[in-house]
Amino acid sequence: MQERFLVRYIKIDNCFAYVSDVWLRKQGTKNNVIALLHKDATYFLSCSPKQITDGTLCLARPFAKTLNIEDGDEVFVRFVKDAPSLTSITVIPETNEDREILELQVDRIQSTLLNKIQIVAKDQPIVIWVSKFSTIVLITGK
Repeated sequence: MQERFLVRYIKIDNCFAYVSDVWLRKQGTKNNVIALLHKDATYFLSCSPKQITDGTLCLARPFAKTLNIEDGDEVFVRFVKDAPSLTSITVIPETNEDREILELQVDRIQSTLLNKIQIVAKDQPIVIWVSKFSTIVLITGK
């Protein structure tokens, strides 16, 4: 079953989707993996509870922008059952500048990556915060 939400940007440095804690409890699932449908695209995200108004889905602005999702856009959400686990992931920097930053910060990024994103899908962009004001975009590969 899909549910309609309006997107709101929040200041946070991860690639999670945030929904009402009340709404999430009503779903009765421990699996917080969602498929987010926006226009003709489907993205897969981790979903976390937040004390916000029902009908609102919150995303970090830099992450939402990489998915072409604007503040106030309508999205549809459904839970994903039995999401597979990965033991490794290949990522490709979106730009040459992103590649240079990644090479300089690789150890730091690897050590904090799982705090910023837990769900990936092939060819889906992810945002990595390398500092308070700087991000890089990686595209997931195989």
